[in-house]
Amino acid sequence: MDFEPDRFASSYARAFCFASSGNAYDATQTDAAISRGAILLIASERIVGLADTWPIAVTQTHGALHQVARGRFAGLAEAASEFDLTESDFLDAARLARDLGFALDPTLEARFGSLL
Repeated sequence: MDFEPDRFASSYARAFCFASSGNAYDATQTDAAISRGAILLIASERIVGLADTWPIAVTQTHGALHQVARGRFAGLAEAASEFDLTESDFLDAARLARDLGFALDPTLEARFGSLL
């Protein structure tokens, strides 16, 4: 039976799991199945990120992934637009990180506000 998320839930997020942040970074560059905005989970390093040309972490720990520069964006909408991602991409990744007990990147956390 195929997975039918609409049948069981109103929304869902899919994550690609990796052994290291370096593996995650490399996979975003070479694996066509990982599209821009896909959630990257590196549990061993307590990292959650988003696939992009330069994959970015939403967690305080970032490993080989990039971080959002402090003070660069006034809000989440501006960050999402700059990276050609959606606000939902950021929020889904941040919710997963929070649910796993991973510390969020303080720069992004300030932009999430009450949305989480």
